[in-house]
Amino acid sequence: MTYTGNKIPAEEAQVYMDRAFLYLKNITLGRIEAVKDHEDIITTVSAVAEVFYAFSEQGNAKSENNDGYSVTYKDSSVMCEAYRVAAELLPPYLLCRNMEVVNGC
Repeated sequence: MTYTGNKIPAEEAQVYMDRAFLYLKNITLGRIEAVKDHEDIITTVSAVAEVFYAFSEQGNAKSENNDGYSVTYKDSSVMCEAYRVAAELLPPYLLCRNMEVVNGC
């Protein structure tokens, strides 16, 4: 999957795209896997990747693991923002209906 935005440096884009795709796979209960090559899905993954990148640039990451997808954030606002972006851009049938909103976001 190729990054379609312009906010993440090219050498870092794939890391954030992978994180964003795994996040979206989680909140869609894997339904995104079947449509991952559609243009609107690639746009959504890129937008969520930009959210993760923006928060990492602000120093919001508490800890990170390079062996796999594992990032702990100081607060949940990054997850709120990522979900908000995903909900705006993903087709409604992909989102998990019982996804809990965390900490009032």
